[in-house]
Amino acid sequence: MVSLFVCVLFLFSLEIDSVHAEALKVIIPPRASDPTNPFHFIPSDLQILVLDTIRWENNDSVIHTVTSGTYSSGPDGIFNSGPLEPGDSFSYRFLWKDSGIVTYFCTIHPWVNGIVEVQDPEGIPVTRIAKSGSIELAEMQVVQGDKIAELALTFNEFDVVINSHRQAARHYNDAALEYSLLEENQNAAKFYQESGLQYHYTAFQLEKSGKLQESTKYHYQAGIQYHNAALQFKTINDYTNYGKQFSESFKHKRMAKYGSDYVLPPKQQMRWLVEPQEIICNEGLELIFKSSNGEPACFTPSSASKLVQREWARR
Repeated sequence: MVSLFVCVLFLFSLEIDSVHAEALKVIIPPRASDPTNPFHFIPSDLQILVLDTIRWENNDSVIHTVTSGTYSSGPDGIFNSGPLEPGDSFSYRFLWKDSGIVTYFCTIHPWVNGIVEVQDPEGIPVTRIAKSGSIELAEMQVVQGDKIAELALTFNEFDVVINSHRQAARHYNDAALEYSLLEENQNAAKFYQESGLQYHYTAFQLEKSGKLQESTKYHYQAGIQYHNAALQFKTINDYTNYGKQFSESFKHKRMAKYGSDYVLPPKQQMRWLVEPQEIICNEGLELIFKSSNGEPACFTPSSASKLVQREWARR
């Protein structure tokens, strides 16, 4: 009788799992290994439920991995596909122990990265379950963040400045979580953005002091916060700010790899961030525009002059 009960209970749990679990697909597209390609994992961010499964497919022409963690701190042991040959796939089922924000990357091409937010079966983000959804608490976190951010500007001691920026980032992040839980997406986006800015300041100060290795994780953290801001703007159909924050996220993740002098590709700058005349190129390159469609491009001065002479481009 006991064995029959256990069997029925097991079958019932399988039925519950099958109701809640969902299989989702993520593509590694062609040319994902190219650092200038803005598309690496498609989609690069997912919100899923506990017990959902993600299947990654390598449609690129080179080997990739799907490895949880970040390239600044390394693999964290949640999952690792190992080498995926072109055409191979890898699946992972997210359990309760994986609740929260899970980042992942390719160990061979570390600029190829993605984010998964694992929510509880009711669709509540697990990272927010401990939060109260209180407007008073949200406003208190903003006040604390503002005070500490201002404090960072009044001191010259390196440790105080660094810690102030980091603490302000955490307060703004907590405020954003509260606003998100209250479905005040505009404020949530604003304070995710503020949190990203404070993490960027942290990374900048560390770079100034020569601590380049330590600065990378804060560039990456800034990228995550800008990414969160982008998702909030997307929920209110503000696609202009969605694009801007997504670009900032992309830029800061690249800064984690290449340093603060990394420059976004000119086409992405023009699409989301600046007017054509404000586009910047890497040092030593000159900005020109294709005659056929007005797209911006950066070339060495000699190449730019030749292309302009041939009327392929204009300045």
